[in-house]
Amino acid sequence: MINLKPEINLSKTKPKKSRSIRRRNIKYILLSAAGLILLLLIIGFIKYFGPLKSIYKYSIDGKNDFYDAQKLVTEERFKEAGDKLLQAQEEFSQGLNVLEKNGSLRSYLYIKTQVSAIDNLLRAGSQTASALAKIAYLADEIITPVKKDKEFTLAKLNIEQKHEILKKISESYPDLVGVKAEIDLAVLSLDQIPDRGLFPSIKKSIEPIKEQLPEIQDRINQALPAVEILPAIAGYPEEQTYLFLLENNAELRPTGGFIGTYGILKAKDGEINYFKTDNIYNLDNPVSDRLIELPPEPLQKYLNAEKWFMRDSNWSPDFPTSAAKAIWFYDQENGPEKNIHGVIAITPTFIESLLGLTGEIKVNGLTFTAENFTEQLQYQVEQGFYRQGISDADRKEVIGDMSEQLLDRILNFPQSRWGELWQTIENHIAEKHLLFYSKNASLQQVIEQENWGGKMAEQDTGDYLFVVDANMASLKSDPGVLRTIDYSVAETADEKIADLTITYNNSGTFDWKSTRYRTYTRVYVPLGSVLLESAGVMDNDKLHGGRSAEPEVYDELGRTVFAGFISIEPQETGTLHFRYRLPNTIFDTSDGKQYDLYVQKQGGTKPYKLNIDLKFEDEIFSYEPIDKIELSNNNKVTLKTDLDRDRQIEIVFK
Repeated sequence: MINLKPEINLSKTKPKKSRSIRRRNIKYILLSAAGLILLLLIIGFIKYFGPLKSIYKYSIDGKNDFYDAQKLVTEERFKEAGDKLLQAQEEFSQGLNVLEKNGSLRSYLYIKTQVSAIDNLLRAGSQTASALAKIAYLADEIITPVKKDKEFTLAKLNIEQKHEILKKISESYPDLVGVKAEIDLAVLSLDQIPDRGLFPSIKKSIEPIKEQLPEIQDRINQALPAVEILPAIAGYPEEQTYLFLLENNAELRPTGGFIGTYGILKAKDGEINYFKTDNIYNLDNPVSDRLIELPPEPLQKYLNAEKWFMRDSNWSPDFPTSAAKAIWFYDQENGPEKNIHGVIAITPTFIESLLGLTGEIKVNGLTFTAENFTEQLQYQVEQGFYRQGISDADRKEVIGDMSEQLLDRILNFPQSRWGELWQTIENHIAEKHLLFYSKNASLQQVIEQENWGGKMAEQDTGDYLFVVDANMASLKSDPGVLRTIDYSVAETADEKIADLTITYNNSGTFDWKSTRYRTYTRVYVPLGSVLLESAGVMDNDKLHGGRSAEPEVYDELGRTVFAGFISIEPQETGTLHFRYRLPNTIFDTSDGKQYDLYVQKQGGTKPYKLNIDLKFEDEIFSYEPIDKIELSNNNKVTLKTDLDRDRQIEIVFK
């Protein structure tokens, strides 16, 4: 029989059934897979719920121990704080152990980032707790024995107690190096935690630690040099004898100011056994006919100096060089102390800040405050002593009398003000109103490494700028002179051109303490720089013709120097301008292209305005300080700041 039904009907019916079966199969498979995945997640949850809960508990307990330790520190219960911190370390370590035993947690794609973050957070917590515990125990050893007196001050310490404290501080240095290493590792652990992709609860826990830990790191970095330097400076274990220099920055000189007063200071175990100051001319004048030492040429030309004495010994802007020269002059001028170990130099600016802490001090009918110290002292030693019947040789004894009272006030500060005092000292070291030099080579090396000693910065590569003024008028005109430094660099394919303008605004007047501003200026730049053009340099002031002159160009202290004289009348403005080609060494290409600029501050100076503009051929990848620099067109940076301390710029190119 012939089948007349079209086959096409059959062919259509079978595919419909086949698709339906396949859909049901796929649906079943998917549902089965989903069920299997859900089952695995449930199994995983059941398996890891205990460990995760345990890790959470250890973390919370460790955090609470941290808070308890913080409270104990504020109550000065340092040993108990150390115990709490070690307990916190143990809690964090236990959490890490649990995490390591359940390493397969990291295989879960969605949570492995969270687990890694928790891992690094626990490590940072453990390392930080261990480090801070060491500091707490050290504080307990140093402070607790002398804290029986609730009104404890440094003045109440006896010599044995001071010796023991300095001994413990000195011996703590290796431990603090270990503390620094632990804190550095903690910071590294936190840096490995990503900023994105974290659960809100985890991110919330990490953010405050990320903010606080770098501050702790900075504090440790600042404390290390103090621990290494201060005991030795304070006369532990051996007595130290210092040549003391008061550099008057109202009459600016290369390392701070004119040396009108000198002294001898002896320290043993933190005790000042001897401190006496004197008029510098009482040392210089008796040897004026005997000592034959030719002064630097600018002193001869602009100050008519025929001989060189200790009062002008700080001609080099490199303080270690000037300090060594001051000791040499002290010996040549028959200074009675034959065993000088180092030099301590300060400016009146530092004394003003100390008076701001102590309050006014009255000496021989004179009242000295933070606001009037420099002017009051200046008037007394230049004018007032005549009316009081004080001899020229004794006119500066008021400095020693005031210093004695100032030191007594500081030593009687309660402990609550020690931090404020240390911050003041630290700031003035950075601003170079307080400088140290030691003849002990190893101690001097640390002083230089920490920039406590006004040494000219050393750089094999990179750009460098150091503007150094020397007042050549023998009057105290500098407080009325406002300076602005404008510096730019433009890079082309063939050369790197620097442009420097120094603007002097003399707001002073002609009176007993100030006059036209006469300065011999030296600009230290990278070795091998080539001067292309200049303006503003004078042969002498208007009383001597006021003619323009060419700057001197020479190499000194590993730098190229552009130097010249300029005079600015009161209520007028003057400028020095130098345009020069920089050497190729300003770029470091050892690991990609990088530009570093170091602008060094002259000791004793006020915070000049500093404006920097840099334009390069290549596109900029990163720069520091990121919070102060403005970037434009991806190849130009601008920085407007002040020069209250050394400034540094670092730029890395793509």
